[in-house]
Amino acid sequence: MNYKIGGCDVRFPHQAYGTQIAMMSKMIQALEGGKNALLEAPTGSGKTLSLLCASLAWQQREKQRIEEGMAQQRAEMAAHAAGFDAQGLPVSDTTPLNPTVRIGEIKYDLFTLPTDATEQSKNSPDSQFQVNLDSASPSTGGNNKDSGSGGGGGGFVKSEQPAASTNPNTGGGFLPADHPAATNPGEPPVIQNQKPPRIYYATRTHSQIAQVVAELKRSGYTPRMAVLASKQHYCVNSHARGQKGPLEQACDELLKESQCNYFKGVNTMLNTAVTRTVHDIEDLCKVGKRQKGCPYYLSRKLSQDAELIFGPYNYLVDPVVCRSMGIELENTIIIFDEAHNIEDVAREAASLDLERFTVMETLVA
Repeated sequence: MNYKIGGCDVRFPHQAYGTQIAMMSKMIQALEGGKNALLEAPTGSGKTLSLLCASLAWQQREKQRIEEGMAQQRAEMAAHAAGFDAQGLPVSDTTPLNPTVRIGEIKYDLFTLPTDATEQSKNSPDSQFQVNLDSASPSTGGNNKDSGSGGGGGGFVKSEQPAASTNPNTGGGFLPADHPAATNPGEPPVIQNQKPPRIYYATRTHSQIAQVVAELKRSGYTPRMAVLASKQHYCVNSHARGQKGPLEQACDELLKESQCNYFKGVNTMLNTAVTRTVHDIEDLCKVGKRQKGCPYYLSRKLSQDAELIFGPYNYLVDPVVCRSMGIELENTIIIFDEAHNIEDVAREAASLDLERFTVMETLVA
């Protein structure tokens, strides 16, 4: 069934309960306004399915907004390069190019090209006259009527707030207010593909990830996805598992000596059907054994371009694990399932275990 919630077309596998519709509405409202949300519902009310469907529906709408905005920009740039403005009127050589692109309710403010770039563009093919769009960032202009509900369709993490711009044309959206016209003066800017915020769905344990993935299979959504887990869960190399000592150490030794045939087969697994469908840890391990490829490094590769990533809490909470896995939290949607358990995980991440012998040696010294 399809539901129109907060301007998003939400696909749902069955008729939604009232609590599910309410949760999806609050979820989309928080994402649209760039807010945090603490949502609670009774056990068995379908919270996981609601969170997945709402977040993926919103992500798809953001993707559509970006694609529509890019197409409109290209059309306006091509028209200006041919000597016409957006209304089809002739423009002079000194006419400033400072387009404002609307994507849904979100206002994209671009930049003014220098005169030499404008002159160069008039003598170049339309395909070479392009716009430079920097990496996406949320709006902070909550009071701007053009920036959408709550100030600009955010709902994702940003490392720092942008400085206030003096440009009177700025007004929110996903793009920074000020853009460099080109890498080198006089060179035409280059369009860069924008991506909607990535979704991180965190659970307390790895076993709970399998339950969430099962709900994703029911939802009907098939995003590019990855499941992050340790080598303890993913390693299918019997030789590494048979070694004494930590598995991580055995794996590292095999890699240094180029003796792990499973690692060598990672690239061949990228074209298997399982990587293009909804899958969990067990699915990748089965394919890894059959195709002689490493599921652990395959999941790391899949995460680089994934729209939805599953993992346990500590992958996001523990800064050491976060850095080692190469997880970037900027421009992301983070969902903590069963979040009442996160306090213990956060405490453990900030704690240190010391043996008594070590403490005594330190006191003596």
